[in-house]
Parts: sequence; structure tokens; C-alpha cells
Amino acid sequence: MEFELDASILGLVRAAVGLGALRIGGSLSQEEAFVVKLSQALPDHQSHDLEQLRELIRRGQDPLGEQYVNLRHRLSRRRTGAFYTNRKIVDSMVAWVLQEQPSRVVDAGCGSGRFSVAVAQAEAGRELVAVDTDPVATILCRASLAVSSARRATVLNADFTQLRLPSIAGKTAFLGNPPYVRHHELRTDQKAWLAQASHRLGHRTSKLAGLHVHFFVATALNAVAGDVGCFVTSAEWLDTNYGAGLRSLLLDGLGLRSLTVFDYESNPFEDIMTTAVITCFELG
Repeated sequence: MEFELDASILGLVRAAVGLGALRIGGSLSQEEAFVVKLSQALPDHQSHDLEQLRELIRRGQDPLGEQYVNLRHRLSRRRTGAFYTNRKIVDSMVAWVLQEQPSRVVDAGCGSGRFSVAVAQAEAGRELVAVDTDPVATILCRASLAVSSARRATVLNADFTQLRLPSIAGKTAFLGNPPYVRHHELRTDQKAWLAQASHRLGHRTSKLAGLHVHFFVATALNAVAGDVGCFVTSAEWLDTNYGAGLRSLLLDGLGLRSLTVFDYESNPFEDIMTTAVITCFELG
């Protein structure tokens, strides 16, 4: 996993530790532990106002994520698909998911934790699993969940497409904004995984499919009958040849319930102009 580290980003990690990132979410990955160790070597004068950060997080804002996005180079964010969702869309998606009364909510590609934090602030006792490959983002997510008093949160610095969730008695809801990464930024092994996983599900997907399609396929592999999902993605797959595989999967497998399309003027994603669609589904 490639990720940027400089003094400003490490300062943000140090602030996250001060907010309680190490007290929640389970064990750190090796990458997370490495980043935390580096952050603790910073001089004290590179500190943040922790009380102000706590207050902003409690108000439903994402100061850690906003600062992280601003510190990262745009080209680096494009490679990893790190474009965050605006709060109105987050709130509407979380409301839909919670009305389904899931026993567990999985935040797929959690970033700094906007969806997870919104769930925790609505229902602190809900079981949460937040997953992202970026160790800095998962540390920030841990901090915001700690401030939000989440009681049953697990944060995994891992690849969602390779995740295998343990079975539970109740319903699982899959939620989030899968990374916006186009096909030419994907590795050969990622494309091979998509082809093989789609075949297991009885579908075919194009090599031109972006990373968000991988997330739908991975969800189909993890989900069982009765589980639900709500993802916001670029809307390109709705009317392109390379979106045919995902359209097929939603109609025969994932159980499409609704599509809500936004034009680019609605600003569904911060710092990128694109149409978007919220896709809600329920496995039969």
C-alpha cells in the first residue's frame, strides 16, 4: 500500500492519537502502528487544538478528514480514489440503512469515517466494522469514533475486497462510498480478482470496470439473504458497456431496491465534478 507521509500528516495522526484513536477499533495493523510511531517523534509545537477538534466532531463535522484531504496531493488521491462524500448524502444513506434495523453495519472504504461516525452518533451501540486500505485514514476514523462514543466498533486497515466477515445471527448492512478509481489505475491482479469473483457469482464484468464495481462484487460474496446495502458511486456504470456486469449483478444477485441519481451540480463528492448515484439493495 502506497501512502503519503509528511510532518503535517503525521501531526494529524498525532492529534488523532490524542483524541483516543488507540482506545477503539481493535488492534492496529503493522502499517497503522508504524504511522503512529512516527507521529510520536514530532516536536510538541506541531500540535492541534484537541478540544476544538472534539467539538467539531461532536457536531457531526469531519475536521480530521477535511485536513487530510487538503494535505494530500490531488494525483495521489485520484490513484487511491479518496474523494469524500458530502454530509447531506451521508445522513440520508445512514438513515436508510438504520431503518432496516441491521445488527451490523460495514463501512466499506471508510476513509476518515464519515459514515461510521454518523451511524455511531445516531446509535452508539450499533456494531460497526470500518474498512480501508489507507492506514492514516483508519487512524483518523478511530479517533472520530472514539470522540463519538462508539461502543462496538472494529476498524480494519485492510482491503475490503479480500475481507471475509464472520457470520452473525442478524442482518448486515453494507454502507459507504467505494473508492473512485478508474480501470487504468488498477493492478493486473485486481482485474484478475474481479473476473474470477464475478464468475463465481455467475456474472461477467468488464476489464474497464472501476474499483467501485469490485466493492459491489465483494459485497455479494460476503452477504447473505436478508442483508442490505447502500453505496454512493459515480453514475457512469448506469449507461456504459463496462457497467453491464454490475447492472446484471444488481438485478440478479444483489437485489436492487432503488437508484437515486445526482447531477454534478449537487456536489455529491468533495473536490470532484461528477454525477453520482445512490444504489440501495437487499439480497433475497
